Amino acid sequence: MELLRDPLWQFIGVILALIAIAISFFIHYLQRQRKSLAYEITANTPVLTVNEQIEGKIEVLYENIPVNNVRLVTVKVINNGNVPITSNDYERKLSFILKGEVKILSSEILETYPESLETPISVDENKITIEPILMNRKDYIVLKALVSNFEGKIDADARIIGVNKVIDITNSFAKRRIPFFFGLISGMLTGTILFYLSTKNIVFLITSIIGILMTISPFIWSRFSRRR
Repeated sequence: MELLRDPLWQFIGVILALIAIAISFFIHYLQRQRKSLAYEITANTPVLTVNEQIEGKIEVLYENIPVNNVRLVTVKVINNGNVPITSNDYERKLSFILKGEVKILSSEILETYPESLETPISVDENKITIEPILMNRKDYIVLKALVSNFEGKIDADARIIGVNKVIDITNSFAKRRIPFFFGLISGMLTGTILFYLSTKNIVFLITSIIGILMTISPFIWSRFSRRR
């Protein structure tokens, strides 16, 4: 009990509590209702590689038309927010413009989640357009395209109510935010337990565990609320 009267430990307890409260508000901010649509390039694979020594001696044809540097590109479109995006939310359809001297040879929907998610797509030279469709949280569409002279750059164009822009999450940290969060909490808890085992300071242990519980409680509550 003497430790509880120690001004140093009281100060540390206040600081930890304030940090926990701040993190709680931050997690709550991240879990607020938000509408978001994102995409990522999941594959960009050459269909045919021609050795430099014989380049120019082999002609690649697609439907009797010569093509160069043919690649198979797949793009995943996902509702990564936590509210639905309806077909009525679109003022301008979602389109993907492949940059450069690109020609789209063919394109189709490779996969959807859920499987009942169906929508037509259209192709115009270097642009793929998806017709508006209801996409609930975590719904996604995977597009497959056979293209020539693709340099790896894609721009997304759309006008959707409540969505500032369609976000490119290719190689993005945002995809790993939740695993990183749990890894951080796990590391904090492990460090707390190890420190307690080395010092046997019960006040530090209790204060730290309370802080960690306050930190993760908004996230757990938001997840539980969405499932009800």
